[in-house]
Amino acid sequence: MGCNVTLCFCRTDIPMEVQCPSTGILLLASLLETAGEHRVRVVLAAEYPSFRADLERQLAMSDVLGISATSYNWYVARELIAAAREIKPRLTIVLGGIHPSHLPDYCLASTQADVVVRGEAEITFPSLLDTLARGGDLGRIHGLTFRTEDGRIVSTPDRPALSVEEMEKLPLPAYHLIPPGVYGYIPVEGSRGCAFDCAFCGIYYRRGHRAFSPSRMEAVVRRLRTIEDRFHARSVFFTDDSFGTRKSATRGLLDAFASTGYSLGMESRYHDLVHPKLIDALDRNRFYLIQVGVEAGYQQGVDKVDKKLDLARIYRFAEAIARRPIRSAVYYSMALGLPWENESHLLTTVNVAHELAARSGSPPPMLNNFNPLPGSHFVARPADYGLPPLGPAFWDDGNWFRPFLGFCKIPEANRNYLGRYIGWRRLLHPRLPSAPVLRFPDGQVLNNVVWNTEKVPLSA
Repeated sequence: MGCNVTLCFCRTDIPMEVQCPSTGILLLASLLETAGEHRVRVVLAAEYPSFRADLERQLAMSDVLGISATSYNWYVARELIAAAREIKPRLTIVLGGIHPSHLPDYCLASTQADVVVRGEAEITFPSLLDTLARGGDLGRIHGLTFRTEDGRIVSTPDRPALSVEEMEKLPLPAYHLIPPGVYGYIPVEGSRGCAFDCAFCGIYYRRGHRAFSPSRMEAVVRRLRTIEDRFHARSVFFTDDSFGTRKSATRGLLDAFASTGYSLGMESRYHDLVHPKLIDALDRNRFYLIQVGVEAGYQQGVDKVDKKLDLARIYRFAEAIARRPIRSAVYYSMALGLPWENESHLLTTVNVAHELAARSGSPPPMLNNFNPLPGSHFVARPADYGLPPLGPAFWDDGNWFRPFLGFCKIPEANRNYLGRYIGWRRLLHPRLPSAPVLRFPDGQVLNNVVWNTEKVPLSA
């Protein structure tokens, strides 16, 4: 006899969660539906409040509650674990997702959850359910961390990342489980992992990029055309950590979507976007978002986060896409408040970000508050980057990511000043800054670079 499974993504107040459902949960649901051994229901972010408000009734028929957790929704997941355990003491609570994968022992030791599925779950999770249904030995399943009957927490060996051949055999996500008219965007996975190893990144499979085939993307498009009432904005978000790394596969993906009229969003490295094999395929599609990570507006900062990016070249990229339709969807993304940064670093980054956007004719840039993530080099080697050691309890607090520039050495009054400057700079976009000198609340006076459009300084 199989298990009754509820798969849940906990909602926070992060807007994107309510616009785009979790592709991981939908893919696991599809696997379970295809196999037919277990009964599955999904609770996506938009449905989470009603699920949580009536938890006792919602869990009445569930044997297993699977919770997908990020570092940003972990504080909500903790609360759900406690409530579910109180309501149903014999419920098996399984954690998955990036946060428990990096901190499995702590996530079990600090909650009443039973099991963590580490890394990719498409083989591990169904094997776990099969073993639970027949009362078998969890210790024989690779990729698990679990609590034993005597209270010990043990981990089995890691499960290797899925091969491309294994990925190709996966069913399409259970898009039909998305409620109609609730979400604006549909998640599509074109690849997994990343070929790079940036210091701030917390993804699980760095230096391990794998792409789905063009034929699978064609199958995805055919499926999406049958459920267009599920995404009212007719928009797709590619969940790839590094869109465009495999050129032939990405070109096939873009060609598959070109005839749909869907508006596309993704994250990519700048040199992939202007590759001869991709640029024409990009132009044949519509985009609402192309997020290009730059991270710092001075070369020393780019080098320290190991971004493998030359600022001089990204200026040339900005000028190259100024003649392309994609320019209106390109958002240059910066990490503000890296641990070593001072006021001068921040001003340089803010101005460079807007200068890049002005050169390419793009919208105002994304200026993101730096957040340290489990699994990153920042957290693994904090002393190398000027961070204090961060224990696993750090992410239990739902406010951990909210303080503006909270991890750098800039006084709070000056941080507030910089926040006002960023708002002013955004209002000026695409014009160049016009305040040559800035006086900070602590009395510090800094020259604010007014960019010469012929020659841009590349260091602070």
